[in-house]
Amino acid sequence: MIERMKRARRVAHPTPAAQRGRRRSHVPCPADNNIGPARDAIEMSRKRLTVPGAILRVAFCVIGLRLVAVSLMQAAVEPRATFAPKAAALQFSRADIVDRNGILLATSLPTASLYADPRQVLDPVVAAKRLAETLPGLNEKKLAARLASKRAFVWIKRDLTPRQKWDVIRLGLPGIEFRREETRVYPQGRLMSHVVGYVDVDEKGIAGVENRFESELKSRTKPLALSIDMRMQHALCGELAAAKAEFEALGAAGLVLDARTGEFAAMCSLPDFNPNTPMAT
Repeated sequence: MIERMKRARRVAHPTPAAQRGRRRSHVPCPADNNIGPARDAIEMSRKRLTVPGAILRVAFCVIGLRLVAVSLMQAAVEPRATFAPKAAALQFSRADIVDRNGILLATSLPTASLYADPRQVLDPVVAAKRLAETLPGLNEKKLAARLASKRAFVWIKRDLTPRQKWDVIRLGLPGIEFRREETRVYPQGRLMSHVVGYVDVDEKGIAGVENRFESELKSRTKPLALSIDMRMQHALCGELAAAKAEFEALGAAGLVLDARTGEFAAMCSLPDFNPNTPMAT
C-alpha cells in the first residue's frame, strides 16, 4: 500500500531529472522545418538592400563634397552670359549705299514673293477668292483666270510683308508657293530721293546712283560711299523748301560743292518723291 502511494506521488509530481528526460524525448513540430528557408530568404533580401544602400550613400557623399567645394572653396565670380552663335551673314545681290560718314542711304532686305503653279491648284475660283480676301489689291476675277491657265508659273504678289506671308500660309492652298527675293529700302526717304534714285521690282536701278553705278553695286560686297554729307543735305533741303513756300515757286534746286576737291557735299531738288514707293508719289 505504501509503495503504491509513493508511485502515484512520483507520477503527480515528477522530479527535475524526469522533466529533463521528457524534454529530450519531445517530438519537433513539422512547421519548424520551414524556418531554415525563410531565414535564408530574409538574409538574401538584406544583402540585396545593402548594395543599393551603399551606392546611394556614396552618391550623396559625392554630391555633398561637390556642394562644399563649389560654395566654400571656389572664388566668387559673376555668372558669364551665354550667347547664341552668330548666324551666317545674309548675302544680297546689291551692295548698300552710304554717305561720307557711313550713314545708310540704301540697303536690301530679304522678302517673300508669292507665285502659283496652276497645274496644282485644285479650285482656281476658291483659291482666288481666299487670296483676294487675304491680300488687298488683288483682282479676284483676273487672279482666278490666271490660276485656271495651263501655265506652270504665274506671279501673284511680290514683296510680301512677314504678316502677309503668314496669313497666306494659314490658308493652306495647294499649288501656292513662295520665292525668296530682295527688296530695296531707303531709310532717308525723300531727303535723298533724287540723289540715290530707286530700283524696279527686279532690283534693277532705274534712276540716280542706283542706275549710274548699277554694275558696281551688283559686283561689290562693301557699301558704296558717296561724298554727300547728310547734315548738309538736311540743311540744304530745309532752306530750299522754305524758299519754295515763301515765293510760291513750282520747284527749287541747289547743291553744295567743295571748291578745293570738287566733291558734292549736298544736292537737293524739289519737288521730291519717296523712293520706297515711287509709283505712289
